[in-house]
Parts: sequence; C-alpha cells; structure tokens
Amino acid sequence: MNKINLEEYLQKVKVIVPPSLGEAACEEKINFLNSIYLAHVKTFPYSNFELRKISKQHLLQRNSLSFFCYKNLLSEEPGGYCFQIAALLFDALSQLGYDVTFCAARVLLGATPNDHELLKLPPTHLVLTVQIDDQKFLLDPGLGSSAPRFPVPITGTNESISQNEDEYKFYSIDNVHVLEKKTRLGWFRLMQTDLVPISEKQAAMNLLKLGRHPAPIGIRDSKTVIGIITEHGRKSLIWDAQSKQLKYSANESTEYTQKTITSFAEGHQILATEFDIKHVSVEALEAYCTGSVPLPIKPWTINFPLDHFELNEMEKNLRPAF
Repeated sequence: MNKINLEEYLQKVKVIVPPSLGEAACEEKINFLNSIYLAHVKTFPYSNFELRKISKQHLLQRNSLSFFCYKNLLSEEPGGYCFQIAALLFDALSQLGYDVTFCAARVLLGATPNDHELLKLPPTHLVLTVQIDDQKFLLDPGLGSSAPRFPVPITGTNESISQNEDEYKFYSIDNVHVLEKKTRLGWFRLMQTDLVPISEKQAAMNLLKLGRHPAPIGIRDSKTVIGIITEHGRKSLIWDAQSKQLKYSANESTEYTQKTITSFAEGHQILATEFDIKHVSVEALEAYCTGSVPLPIKPWTINFPLDHFELNEMEKNLRPAF
C-alpha cells in the first residue's frame, strides 16, 4: 500500500517522536507506543458512514470500500471505520520501526465467543499487534468509544488491566482471545481474535467481504455509529434501526451523560461540536440513519450475460433508498 506522509500524520495527532527511537530501550519504545496510540484514538473518531452508504446500494452494483485511502483521514473530514483507522496506525508504526501486524477479528458486543451465528459472517473487524522485545501488545484503535485507551499487554491470563478509569481483560478461550471491558453492569465482551497475523491482501479481502456479504451485518445494515476516546473518557452517537432513536452518550471521569436526540439537526450539531465532523449535512445524517435497503419493485429476473444493459434494467427494478 502507499505510504502516508509520516510528518503530516504526526502533526495531525500532535506527537513528537523522541530522537533515536529505533535504538531506544524497550521501556522507552513501550512508553512512546502508549503515547502515539492514545493520540491516534483521540484524533480519529470511528464512524461507519461509508458502510451505511453502501448498504443502500444493490449488492451487484455496490461501491468498493476504501481500505488504504488516507486522504480523508488526514484531511478536514475526520472519521472512518475500523479497517481504515487500524491501517493508518499500522502504516505510521511501521514507518517508525515497530514490528506491527494485522489480525482479523470479530466484534462481539456481549455475544458468546465463537457463537454459531457470528461465525457465519466474515471477519468484520481488524486489530493490530506490536512486538517489542519479548513483550506483545494488542492495539484496537477502530473500536470507537469502547476502544482501549492504551495498547493491551498480551499475557494469556485473565487478570484485570487498569487504564486510568477503565478496566479491561484480554484472555484466551478455546482457539481465540477475547477482549472484555468492565462497565457499570459488569464485564462486557467486546471482540474476539485468533491473533494470527494476516497480510494486507487478506485484510483487504476481509473488507471486500464486509461490503459484499449477502446476509445482514449489523454494523453495515442496521446501525449508525460514531465514537471517540477523549482525554478522560469517551463519547458516542448511535442510531439503532430497531428503536429508531438517535442517542448521545458521554463518560468523562465520574460524570456520565446520556440523552435521546430529538432531531437530526441536533445530531448534526453534536457531530460538529463533539466529534469535529463538520462535513456531514443534516440531510446526509438522516439518510445514513433512516434510509432503507433497496427492495425490488417486482420479483427478480436476471438475463445473462450480465452486461451494462442488464445492470441498468436491474437498477430500474429497485425502489429508491437514499
């Protein structure tokens, strides 16, 4: 993949690289890894706008998702889904000399690890691992407001890991590792991964499957999610298709706020003030949240060869969604 402008990235996240990082001691490399990871998750909000947009398109004519496109992430239009945010950090860390790898993952959101229904879907999440001497760390920058604040040591134990006001666990069960976060209601399973390194090509193939998989995928087909880590907490804006409500929540130290947004105009304002996302209009936000998946006007018939004429005929058979 094309390399990013590392200087531009470091200016964006407001991080200064210590001199001679490559020859630094293990502890100094770990400390800088903590610093740049925290700066990364505070700078780039998670948003699944692109996933929601393609969900309204017919499966055979669906636009491709951009994996290695950093133009928007490093511009005045921040925000991206997990593959983009993880790939951006992967590139930056690689240029800085860290031993970093991609690993496929699956978001659990409380589900049982290796749940049968979950395994029917392709891996829709992407995480990183970093090896520093004999120590290994999990980095999950694309988990939105649930993302760890710092890299998580991979020890194989079930011990609680404190990160300021947060607590996490990362432990092995069966053939996978599971990340959990302690909430006000108890421990909550966030994601699972087998920690097996995958190539950039395989990661891109997983993203293609996320975009084109015919069965419903929640993060693509039914939810709109924006989330980010803050200096002392986290915040999120979520639309759920079942409740048909837009909800904002923020947790800053010991203060917790949750409210239902009464209009998309108010949601648009929150995007700008709380997430620095100013390029999404009121109309676009409403479309991302409420647009329905296109349905055929009459039962499908497909005449081969599947040429330009036939694709146009299929397009005419769709009710407009966006």
